[in-house]
Amino acid sequence: MIVEIQGGYRLRQNLGGLGIHPGDTVEVLQKGHFGGPVLIEIHGVKVAIGLGQVKKIEVEVDEE
Repeated sequence: MIVEIQGGYRLRQNLGGLGIHPGDTVEVLQKGHFGGPVLIEIHGVKVAIGLGQVKKIEVEVDEE
């Protein structure tokens, strides 16, 4: 679950446009190689986001 987005207004707006908000549950599907994008699934949609943005998203891990 996303706990917080630690970035400015522009980052929060960009991620919000992709449906990524605090409180949402996300699943990491694939990590990019050599600092490439990370593929996640949120609200049933697959989204690739850059590593710089990923580093600013604080999550709480739910291990099943």
